Amino acid sequence: MIAVLDSATPPSDEQLHAAAAAGVQGWAGYFAGPNIEHGWAQTDFERVLAVLPHTLAYCSGHADPAAMRAQGEAWGVPIALDVEPSIRPDGDWVEPWLEAASPSAYYSDISDMTTEHVNGHAAALIVASRSTDPQRTWPWWIATPAKPHGNQWQGSHTEFGADVDRCWFDEALFTALQGDAMNPDQVAQLLADVAAIKAKVEYLEQIFDSPYETADGTQGPAPWSNVEVQRRQLADLGARENPRPEIPYVRPSPPTPVVSPEPPNFAFPPTATTSPGGQTSG
Repeated sequence: MIAVLDSATPPSDEQLHAAAAAGVQGWAGYFAGPNIEHGWAQTDFERVLAVLPHTLAYCSGHADPAAMRAQGEAWGVPIALDVEPSIRPDGDWVEPWLEAASPSAYYSDISDMTTEHVNGHAAALIVASRSTDPQRTWPWWIATPAKPHGNQWQGSHTEFGADVDRCWFDEALFTALQGDAMNPDQVAQLLADVAAIKAKVEYLEQIFDSPYETADGTQGPAPWSNVEVQRRQLADLGARENPRPEIPYVRPSPPTPVVSPEPPNFAFPPTATTSPGGQTSG
């Protein structure tokens, strides 16, 4: 639950700082439009966000809802339809307006906070209860809606030298009205994250581009230079055609016939025979 003020006239920087010191976390204003007393400039909302976490722009029901949505997205300011007799009374036009301007909040007096609007196209609800400080984001005597909501419990009065209304809001109310757009704090955080990543990349590049000292105290080449050399070598190897050398075909000569040597001519003496008379003849 957070304290939020709203005013027709933009606060001064001194009033914003005084409100912040008193615990106020948001200050709402108005987009220019039919029956709006004083439309704020973009710089007025920027001054609020420079001091407080949240802001909001109430819009006329006679204004083009698509134009109000586009202005809110361009300025980084969520919007709420202000339904009251002095601007445009409640009627059948409310729900189509909220649908066309979505995401937007619906603001009205309790008498106009009907079931149709509670369950309608509004992303959040703000009711003017006009009671003593209830320390609640919704009047206790009516059912609390499931949607994020706020309770404008104190009407026009003077605080910090400004004519303001005072509210208790669910902090989720502002998140519900952001839709897909980022608020200035989120944009700043994203830019900071990008800068941190860039610094880390530059640091790593510096390491890879610097020579390193080996164990024996000599300086070796920069790691990145080694990687680059190897990368180029691999690229050259893959891109270069390197066919195997051609070896000319030579028809082999027919084999030389093997000539077996002549077998040796061994001379054996004649075999002796014995005659019947027992005499040997040769």
